Amino acid sequence: MAILKSPPKPPKNETLQIRVEEAIRSKLTKYAEFIDSSES
Repeated sequence: MAILKSPPKPPKNETLQIRVEEAIRSKLTKYAEFIDSSES
């Protein structure tokens, strides 16, 4: 029986490309700025 457990494996990231209307992109950009994050 192991005393220490190994850390969980991080989830794999996938790249996704989508097309959205300019209004939606603008809202996403503003939201990313609001939460102090990147657009991705």
